[in-house]
Amino acid sequence: MSRALLVFSKAPEAGTAKTRLIPALGALGAAQLQQKMTEWVVTEAAASSLGPVTLCCAPDCNHSTFSELQQRFKIELQPQHGEDVGERMHKAIEGTLQLHDTVILMGSDCPQIDRSLLATVADTLEQHDVVIVPAEDGGYVLIATRVPVATVFQGITWGTDRVMEQTIGVLQQQQLNWYALPPLVDIDRPEDLQFIPKGWLDDREANHGRISRLSGGHVELLGIYPDRWGDSYVGCALLPSVRVRATGNCDAFSLL
Repeated sequence: MSRALLVFSKAPEAGTAKTRLIPALGALGAAQLQQKMTEWVVTEAAASSLGPVTLCCAPDCNHSTFSELQQRFKIELQPQHGEDVGERMHKAIEGTLQLHDTVILMGSDCPQIDRSLLATVADTLEQHDVVIVPAEDGGYVLIATRVPVATVFQGITWGTDRVMEQTIGVLQQQQLNWYALPPLVDIDRPEDLQFIPKGWLDDREANHGRISRLSGGHVELLGIYPDRWGDSYVGCALLPSVRVRATGNCDAFSLL
């Protein structure tokens, strides 16, 4: 049986990647986490040896992270096409099923995706038309199929806690033989950061106490989590145990 793996990822650009995490991590910290998670999922997909891996990129394939992963793992890069995430997933799966018997599509924001899980998905898919790994927030982190499933991506209110519920409704309506594995956590909100693997947000050598001055007298405090912050400061929540007290417009600050 011919399998293919698709990893969906957004370019880790500060200010556009993982925007819901910016209040906790800062724009740069959120982008760095997006990059780390993408690297993790691609590494595990490649290590699974289940089939060729394609990194489906947004908004395009030009970011250096994508090209570095392509070179390191000899994977394919493919831009995402479509108006919403449902259409983009549908087009990616539809094209892949023209070349392979099964396809496993996963997002890049779930550090619990690993080669063992992917092997379980592949084995389960041998007995079912569709396999899904739900997300704790009501969406899903992975969908695998061996049949065309265009309708599964239609009429879904993407980005809400009803995605999995609505998807199951479509699968039942289409009378597809489907199976859901236990739910995992995708990292979208500050409260999800507790599920990040140990060490991912605690790169002390790279980030602890480093200061980068920005324009207009603003500073970015990397590796510092502000308990309170004023208009003049941006912080990255990489070390939750550290607090910052700032006075003036970057003229003085102290660590607590």
